[in-house]
Amino acid sequence: MPRDELFDEFTPDTFHPKLFSLPSLVTEVVEIGQLQADHEVWAKHRKQVQEEIGERLEHDLERALCSPRHLGMLERLRKASLASEVIGLGRVLELENFTTSMETAVCQQFRELNLSDVSEKKSEADSMLTALATHALRRGCSAAECQSIGDFLS
Repeated sequence: MPRDELFDEFTPDTFHPKLFSLPSLVTEVVEIGQLQADHEVWAKHRKQVQEEIGERLEHDLERALCSPRHLGMLERLRKASLASEVIGLGRVLELENFTTSMETAVCQQFRELNLSDVSEKKSEADSMLTALATHALRRGCSAAECQSIGDFLS
């Protein structure tokens, strides 16, 4: 990679960590869609995030927490080929408080989780805690705010 491209603010990063939260992935794919609207080089990165949304929808408990309407919109978002489609679907999800509804559902599901049967429920608890941690990090929660989440779940 030429030095100029390495430091160009519009060159997508090749490092792509996984996000364990559908709302965070929606936010990311919309932000990338907005960048792609001005610079087509972001299309490849958008497609990677859309693939990750697909993975979350196929293999994760968050799917069970989504309303049928939101699931349909997430499927459309995952398959959207135009930046304008991605941006539009993201705006609708935002207007419908998708992030808040998912955070509330994950917290409620975690509170209701019976950990007495550890062998079956540990992976489910791990997945929920990972989603909650991702929500907290993406929101820039402080240690005090994280403590309030712990108090809320107790």
